Amino acid sequence: MNKIDPEFKKKWIAALLSGNYKQTIGCLRNLDGFCCLGVACDIIDKTQWDFRDEIGRYYYKQSFCIPPYDTRNLIGLKDKSINQLVDMNENGWTFLQIARWIESDL
Repeated sequence: MNKIDPEFKKKWIAALLSGNYKQTIGCLRNLDGFCCLGVACDIIDKTQWDFRDEIGRYYYKQSFCIPPYDTRNLIGLKDKSINQLVDMNENGWTFLQIARWIESDL
């Protein structure tokens, strides 16, 4: 079962809805924007991003696709929920739709 801190959940939803993050696919963050999990990483610690990629991807603590384990633990998400969020983001769900799902299902 996921154990997301309620305050973090509020911050994450607010960030997804803020318009301050442009949505992208294929990685946590690239030159075009962030995926929903990249937004969560950015909220946790903006200083952990490292631009390392010839195709424009940023790495968060040496990971570009999904948050590293320590960050997943801080977010409070289990692998099943991580996979669901990746699928949503990659399959065209908007940040608004994802935020609603986080609010109701996590």
